[in-house]
Parts: sequence; C-alpha cells; structure tokens
Amino acid sequence: MLRTMPASAPVFKDFPLEQLHRGTDAAIAGRCAYQQDPKAFWKMYDSSTDNQEIISAANALDATQEWDGC
Repeated sequence: MLRTMPASAPVFKDFPLEQLHRGTDAAIAGRCAYQQDPKAFWKMYDSSTDNQEIISAANALDATQEWDGC
C-alpha cells in the first residue's frame, strides 16, 4: 500500500562559492532582486547562467547592474 505524501514545493538554496566569480555577492544580489520582484530574480538567474563564460570578477558588478534587479 502506498503512503500518501504531503504536498511539496521546490526550495532554492544558496551555496555560493566565493572563489568562483564572487559567489557571495551574486547570491546577495539575487536575494535583493527576488525581494523586489521574483521575476527579476529569474531574469538575473537566467542571464547569469547563459553568460557565465563571460562573467568574471572584473566585470561582475557591471553585469548585475545591467540586469536591473537591484
């Protein structure tokens, strides 16, 4: 007999790696964007994932400002 499982929802957790492109700063920026508008977080997330090969420690701040998340 199968047990009935309670309803579940996905949970997004931050585990930033500071040695990779200022991960803590990116996590904070993502939280800030989400607090203002959850859609802004996903726009930022998608853009950072799509452009991860060109984002570096030197241009990370400029990249996040272009996303208009915070």
